[in-house]
This record gives sequence, C-alpha cells and structure tokens, in this order.
Amino acid sequence: LFQHQTIAELAAVISPSDAASPAEEAAGPLPLTPSQRWLFEQQLREPQHFNQSLLLAVPSILDATTLAQAAQHVVAHHDTLRLRFELTADGWQQRIADAEEQPIFSAIDVTNISADEVQQQIREHTAALESSLDLVNGPLLRLVLFYAGPTQPAQLLVTIHQLAVDARSWQLILADLWTAYQQLNQGAVVALPARTASFRQWAERQAAQADAQTTLDEQSYWQTILEEWIAPLPRDIESPESANTAASAATIRTTLDAEATRALFEVVPDMYRAEPLDLLLSALAQQLAAWSRERSLLLELQQDARQLPDEKLDLSRTAGWFAYSFPLLLSADPAAKLVETLRVVKDTLRQVPSRGARYGLLRYLNPQAGDQLSSLPDPEIRLSYWGQIGARVPDGAGWRINSVNTSPQPAPSAQRAYLLEIDVFVEDDALVLEWRYSTALHQHATIERLAHLVLDGLGILIKGDASADGEVYTPSDFPLSGLNQEDLSRFLSSVRRRS
Repeated sequence: LFQHQTIAELAAVISPSDAASPAEEAAGPLPLTPSQRWLFEQQLREPQHFNQSLLLAVPSILDATTLAQAAQHVVAHHDTLRLRFELTADGWQQRIADAEEQPIFSAIDVTNISADEVQQQIREHTAALESSLDLVNGPLLRLVLFYAGPTQPAQLLVTIHQLAVDARSWQLILADLWTAYQQLNQGAVVALPARTASFRQWAERQAAQADAQTTLDEQSYWQTILEEWIAPLPRDIESPESANTAASAATIRTTLDAEATRALFEVVPDMYRAEPLDLLLSALAQQLAAWSRERSLLLELQQDARQLPDEKLDLSRTAGWFAYSFPLLLSADPAAKLVETLRVVKDTLRQVPSRGARYGLLRYLNPQAGDQLSSLPDPEIRLSYWGQIGARVPDGAGWRINSVNTSPQPAPSAQRAYLLEIDVFVEDDALVLEWRYSTALHQHATIERLAHLVLDGLGILIKGDASADGEVYTPSDFPLSGLNQEDLSRFLSSVRRRS
C-alpha cells in the first residue's frame, strides 16, 4: 500500500487469488506432497502404523448408532479421509476414492469392569486401531465409543493416519462430527459447512511449483545450510543408531500458563517486533548451545502451510496434512543475554527464502535437486510449531479432551528419524511443549532439565527486560532505514540518552 498508493498501481501488482476456489469433488489420482514423500522415504515396515489419536470424554447419552452415521458423513465430506495409497514400480502413488461406507465405528460396553480395566481396554484398543488402518483399501479413520453406564461419561477414541490429518484438521473433523450428529439426531438432512480449496488443488500446485525458476533459485541457499558442519548432539548412553526406535521413545511435557501464553501471542510481538516463534527458537537455541557446547545448531522446523502469507489457496476449512518443513541453521552464544540471541534469531529467520516453503519442493518433488540435497546430513532435531492451533472440542457438545496424541505414532519397531522431536501447540489456552527422545540414548533427567530451561528462558523473554530496551532491534526491523546493526545500535542509544 505504501509503495503503490493509487488504485491503478495496486491493480497492476495484485494477482487474482484462488482463495475462493470451490473444493473439488472428483475422485482419482493426485501428486504426493513433500510431507507425504518424506514419510514414505522413511521406509517404515508398517507404514499404515503412523497415526494420531484423541481420547474424548463425551456424555453417556450420546447415541452410538447416530454417531456412527455422523462419522460416515464426515468421511464423505473430507476428501483426505478417503485417500488411498499404493506402492508401484514407480514408487508410492495416491488417489482419492469415491465416497462409500466402510466399517469405521465400534461401540464397547465397559459398565461392569473396574476403572483400571477400562483404561487397559482403552490402551489395547488404541494399539489395535493404530495398526488396523489400511493405506491401500482404507479406512484411514476409526472410532471406538466406550460406554460406562448412564452415570459415567462415555469415552470416544478417534484414530486417524498422519497422511490425512494435521492439528487444524482435528478441529474441523471434530466440529463436523458434532454438527452431523446434531442434525441426524434432530431428523434433519446433514449439511456440513462448505469446504474451502481442495487438498488436490494444493498438491497439484506444489507439484507445479517444484520446477519453477523461483524455486530452483533457492537450491544454493539450502545446500549451503546443509553443508555446514554441525557437531552431533550429546548422548548420555553409547548406543547404536539402530537403538533409536519408537519403542524406546519417551515424552516429557512442559506447559506455559494461560496468562503467559496470552502475553506471548498478544503482547510480546509488539514489545520485540518479533513473532512468538522467534522467542521460542531463541530460548531453545540458547539452551541447546549450552548443552552441546556448540554455538551452531541445525534443526528442522515444521509448520502449517495454511499460515503462509503467500499461500493463495484458502485452506481454512480443508482437512489434510498441510505441513511444510525446512532446515534452519541457528547460532547462539550460551554466555550472551537472551535478547541478543533473539536479535540473531530474528535476522536468521527473515533471511530464509520464502519462509522455507519451497525447500520441500526441491528436496522431495524435484528429482535433480532432491538427489543433491538428500546426500547432505539431516538435522537431528525436529521442532513442529503449530502456534495457536491445537485440538479443540466443538462448543456446546459437552465433550472434553482426556488425552491427545497428535504426534505421529509409528509401530514400536520403527526407526525414529530424529534424536529429539519437539511439538509446540496450544491446549486449553496454554502453550504446550512436548519433547520426545529415546531412552536408549538419553536419560530422562537430561531432557527434563533441558525442557524446563527452555521454558524458563521463554518466560524470561515474555516478562521483558527493561535493560534490553532497543537491544533486540535489528536492521530488518527497519528495512527502509538503510542502517547496519552498528549504526542502528548507535542511533537507539542516542534516543535513549535523550529520553
């Protein structure tokens, strides 16, 4: 708006948006996305066992038959829940199947057993469901309702394969499940809210952009990042890499309170001219540098593609795995103040081309570039940042989240792709950080201490530091000034002296 201050000038630079493109109904083949190709590249022995699960407490009056019918309507409504995959001579292929009913719902009466036995039943059925999904023939979604009698809440277990779902999708699917249930219960025709652009449209757009010159121009940047020598992360236990299995994985969960979470998303961005992710990465980089005694850190950052400012498709009501990932090289001095690390992190993130969205196109959809990038070392840490997106129950349903596991759950024998996996999301208005590690490589106390130090660092940044006034600003905060860091610091110091 500042550069093009007339309607005529704006019209010359604004391109038509596909945001209002209607969802497509057509079944048939579609390209794999970068995230999907990453999953198949792991060569899991049981690729059908890579799922997310949610356990809900629901009212005992919930009718099982009606809920089963509602689930069928949800599957028919969301194309990605009807994805089918096949391993061919040319690799994995995917298609959208026609809407047809499959047995995806079951109800179990647990009224006459103890609470401990109920929990055991839930654990057993969770394991059974997670191994029962079928990539070739479907389904990719299953539900089990545990009925505990008229005076106790029932529990609803929902399992969905990672290939069809992400954090935002859970919100859509649960909301549509409740809407369909209400409409069926009232004898009305099921009419779910209109979907936005289809998963097919997004997948085809990704494939088309893989050979674009703007994408190819980024290859040298990513090669430089990955060619940087990074010391391996410290290990408490000397074990072979093969010991890093899903069966050996453990989770540590830390939570920022609701007040601090609100400040992180609503107050702090203006304080530092920074995004919440900048603060999180700064606290993480500082503590990892102290732990590893290395100033350089390479991690993989995964985010929701729906949040990309350059995404022209409206995907706000489209279910699917809309993640994108890229390697991020950070630098931190353990002895420096956190605000100084924040300044470095801000500049680093702002230098990442296209916010990292095109890395996956090169790595997984462009054969020539992919061959070169795949030969370089992979990060040992993966941070999945979903911001304020998280599992949320529909308003007025009377449902409550008992447990959520929206981190992919592979089969116990599967090799883990990373040493540390950190999932960051909001649950019940509080920011949650879930750390997954291998007990074959790290001790619980080590990761627990690291997790709490990162949370403490984040808290320090949220509270602010009066002595840091101005120190956190970088030239990228004032792109039109033409100042370098030295000139900017000198100018801000003179302003503070005069005030």
